[in-house]
Amino acid sequence: MEITGFYALRYEYAKQLWQWTSTIKVLKLMQTTVNLPDSLYHSSEALAESRGATVEQFIVEAVKKEVQSTLVSQTAAQ
Repeated sequence: MEITGFYALRYEYAKQLWQWTSTIKVLKLMQTTVNLPDSLYHSSEALAESRGATVEQFIVEAVKKEVQSTLVSQTAAQ
């Protein structure tokens, strides 16, 4: 049975809403403030722009790489 008209729109909306709420549950974010020296911020801003990213995306990736690198180093040392 094919869903058409108004009910098809409601179904698509409900499906998208479910996907969105499922994604939100997975992407728990912690908001914080970090004080960076002006020169470091401007360098980060320039690098982010050259990579087509936002400063936030650039900083998140930099922190993620550092944490993963540290975890790998600690695991290898054990």
